Order: sequence, then C-alpha cells, then structure tokens
Amino acid sequence: MRVGILYAEDPSFFSPLVREVIRLRPQSVVAVLRAGSRSAGPGPKRWEDRLERIGTLWLIWQTPGFLRELTRRLLAMVTRRLGPRFDTWSVEAAARSAGIPFVACQDPNAPAFIDLLETLELDVLFNQTDRILKTPLLTVPRLGVVNRHGSLLPRFRGRMASFWSHAAEPPEEGVTFHLVDEGLDTGPILLQSRLEVDPRWSYPQVLGTHRDRSPGLFWEAVDRLYTPGFAPAPNPHEGTPIHRFPTWEQALRYRRVLRARRKRDRRRPTD
Repeated sequence: MRVGILYAEDPSFFSPLVREVIRLRPQSVVAVLRAGSRSAGPGPKRWEDRLERIGTLWLIWQTPGFLRELTRRLLAMVTRRLGPRFDTWSVEAAARSAGIPFVACQDPNAPAFIDLLETLELDVLFNQTDRILKTPLLTVPRLGVVNRHGSLLPRFRGRMASFWSHAAEPPEEGVTFHLVDEGLDTGPILLQSRLEVDPRWSYPQVLGTHRDRSPGLFWEAVDRLYTPGFAPAPNPHEGTPIHRFPTWEQALRYRRVLRARRKRDRRRPTD
C-alpha cells in the first residue's frame, strides 16, 4: 500500500484530520504534500466584502468558537515562525516524527509537481485541499485520488458541505469518501457514513465530529479500493446544486434555525 496525502494547512480542521490519518497507519503513507493554506473559495477583494465574510464566520462559529478559531490560527502562526523545535501541531511535524518525506508546493497542477508524484509510484492520493485538481494529476495514482466530503453526496456538493448539512431542515449529517474526477464532487462513491450529531449543536461541535470520525473512515475507504471485485457506487449528481460560501443573510438564517431547535427541547444537553 502506497498512499500519499495532499493537504492544505488549516489548524482547525484539515491539519488535525491529516495528523490522525498519519498516526493510524504511518507505514502506509509514503509522502505528505502541502499545497498552501485552506481557503473557502476565492477571497473577497474589497475590504467591505472581507469584513462581511469575517462577520459571517462569526455568526456561523458563534462567539466562543470564533475566538477559539482565532486563537488556534495565531498560535499556529507563531509556532511555525519559531521553527521545528516549537512546531508540534503541524502536519509537517507529524510527518517528520514518522519519518515520512514532506514536500511543500504552491500549485499541485503544475507539471513539476506532477513529475514528482510520478516518481512516488502512488496507489492512492488523499486530497484534503480546496483546489480543483486537473486530469494530468488525477491520472497519476494507480487506484485514483480520494476526497473526503462533509455531506452525504450527491447532496450539498461544493463548499462547506458540513455547514449546509447542519443548516438544513431537517439536518442530514454525514461524510462521503469518493474518487475525484473532473467534476465538482461528482466522482464514484467509495464509502458513506451517517454521523450522530445533535441538531442543536454549534457548528464547531459538528466539525469536531467530522474531524474525529473521518480518519478511520478514510482508511476503510482505501481498504475497499484494494478489495478484489470492489466497485464504487454511482454518484447521481445530475441536477443537484453546487453550494458556495454562505452569505451574511444565510448565516443569520442558520442562527435562527439553531435558536428554534434549542427552544423546542431545552431539557437535553447540547454537548
């Protein structure tokens, strides 16, 4: 088994998830490849739009979660600047500790990066970035590129799937591992799992469940690719919408939905 991991640095989600994937089966990971930092689509250019996006994130995360996220990012930035001696949180540190080669790149679709992938002779490449991967890269791993998506596809294709799943009425929480093709979350499905999530939870609590469950499910999905006779399930995506980063109005609606859910049942704890 020769698995590579392509990820974007993200101290709150991608990085902890990938660290746990490495911890579970370090002997199966032959290379860890970083492609910049996570971003939920192209960033806004006007300062007014940037402020609105920050406000939208505050609404979605709520004040405690927003402050924790800000603290994580500041600590990550500081420890990274201090060097390897102080950097114990990053994926690079986890790869270094496990003796796995680490490579940083800016554009995973660049010819030089694809040439590097070919030398690794990968069976599977696990993609945890927000990049659109193109055909020359997708054809390099022998068994394909695998993506984790935060919903039960084909529902909630696109960005922030776990948010849209939680904001739906009724919510439908789950995770999908699928092969990556030229479309957006349209590849054949390897594994799907519903997640036990209280509909009254805050979004950071929902993300925590995704982060905790996904590493083990990834290795289950990879094992299926190695199983003789296994055939991925179809992903009937035709006609399903593609979701984007939520607007301020959509985030406000989500907060109202959460308040209504919590008001309906005040007796049970929310975490």
